[in-house]
Formats: sequence, C-alpha cells, structure tokens
Amino acid sequence: MLIRSQLNRKERIGEDGFSLIEAMVAMAILTVGIIGCYKMQLHSTHSNAMGERVSTSSNWAVYEVEELLGKEYDDSDLKDDGDDGVAGLDDLEANADGVVYVKPDGAKSTSASANDLYSVSWNVVEGKATETSVLRDVKQVRVHVVRKGGIGSGKLYSHDYFKTEEF
Repeated sequence: MLIRSQLNRKERIGEDGFSLIEAMVAMAILTVGIIGCYKMQLHSTHSNAMGERVSTSSNWAVYEVEELLGKEYDDSDLKDDGDDGVAGLDDLEANADGVVYVKPDGAKSTSASANDLYSVSWNVVEGKATETSVLRDVKQVRVHVVRKGGIGSGKLYSHDYFKTEEF
C-alpha cells in the first residue's frame, strides 16, 4: 500500500498548477487578441465617420436636386450657361452652371468663404428640340458635392438626374 501511494505521488509531481512559460504564452495570446479587438474598434470608428460624410454629401446633393427639379423647365438655374453640353458635365464650382456653398451650420450661400463645409455645384446638358435623339426635350442635371473642410476634404460625390419638359 505504501508503494502504491508513492507511485501515485511520483506521477503527480510537476502537474500541480502551471509553469511560468505557460503563463507567459497565455498572456501573449491574450495580448494579441486585445490588440486585434482594438484594431477592429478603430476600423469601425473610421468606417462610421466615412459613412456619415458620404450620407451628408448625398443628402446635400438630393436636397439641391429636389430644388432644381421642382423648378420650371425653362428656369435660369436649369440653363447650360457655358453651352458646353456633355463636355461640361464634370465642371466644378466656378466653371459649373450653378453652385452653392454650405456652411457648418447648414446655411447656404452663393459666395465662397474660408469656413465652407461643402460646395454643391451642378451642370446641365440640354436636349435640343431639333435633335432626333431619344433625350430630346430632356435636361440632364449632374450634381457634384465636394467636402471643403475637416476630415475627408476634397472628396467628390456626383449624382445624375433628368428633368423632362411637361407638355
């Protein structure tokens, strides 16, 4: 009986608890996991901020388009001022057919200033009544929104819309 308890005792030697190496490996694995979670948090925050900027820019574009499409077909804001047609669709600000600047408080202005948050410009291509194309008597309106200040400044968002002449 004494021999048997000594054998059991020898088998259990070194199995009581854990070693310093095992503790260090466990802490290293935990540290890598925590750093991974931190990186996911940073990426999530960055993506949310970018999504907010895209949504706000799109909202300003839609807001301006609703105003433009609500106007009469022959309104001065829906004229191709440069008479440059399709070549002028990508013009921004000074070269565009129309532009408004958005302040941080949401106020709109037709003159630029240093604290503008967005510029919303639009270009119009008029379908002439003399043309035989399908888009005769249809105006294409391309709206560009450029973020002017803060994180993501210089980003351009464009949207195309069509205005038809009502008969």
